This record gives sequence, C-alpha cells and structure tokens, in this order.
Amino acid sequence: MNTTRLKRWPRPLDAVIIIIAVLVIVLISIEVYGGKGSAARLLVQSEGRTFVYPLDQDRIIEVKGPLGTTTIEIRDGRARFVDSPCRDKICVAYGWLENPGEWTACLPNKVLAAIEDNSSKEASIDFLSY
Repeated sequence: MNTTRLKRWPRPLDAVIIIIAVLVIVLISIEVYGGKGSAARLLVQSEGRTFVYPLDQDRIIEVKGPLGTTTIEIRDGRARFVDSPCRDKICVAYGWLENPGEWTACLPNKVLAAIEDNSSKEASIDFLSY
C-alpha cells in the first residue's frame, strides 16, 4: 500500500513570504491611492501664463485678469475662488475644488483653476482660450 504523507501548508517560510507580499501590496496601494493633499497641485492660468501652487500650503492667491483681480484661496488641500470682478460670480458659487481633475473658471476675467495630480507632467486640461 502506497501511503503518501500530506505536506503541511503553509510552512513557516511560506507564511513569511505571504506576509511580505501583503505588506508590499499595502505599501504600493498607499503610495498610489494615498492622501491627496501632498500629491496634488493647483494650476492657475490667466492671460496666457500658468502658475502652479502646492495644495499642502495654505495661501491666498491674487490673479490679474482683463477685468481686474481674482482671489483664490488654498486651504486644507483644497482650493476655491473667493472673489472675482465678474458680474455673476459663478466661479465663486462653484465652491471647493478637492480632487484631481476638478476645475472651475471665471470666463469673463479669463482665469482658470484646476487640481492636477503631481504625477502628471502636463496639465490634463487644455488651457487655450480665445
């Protein structure tokens, strides 16, 4: 009679390899999908010039446009239009930009703001205006 002995699984070395693999996957996931504050930036364009601001530093930005000065606030990893010389103030009413890919603009004053992921080399939004 042929009896085969069942191997015990997982062996101690197998368990160590599995734990290391899980830790590597978790660390990669944290790096890729982790916090948005330090991994994002605010792109602001006005009159053909683009300015880049990190979202991890709170500040007030004043941007000159054809109608006057537009004020943008960066706070807690988010950005918003605080004031603009346009008539309807739709840009101010839009509220906070929080995630990469979100954008808003003051069309009358020709100021555009967009949140962009730092891993991107170029702006994903075409800032061309006529």
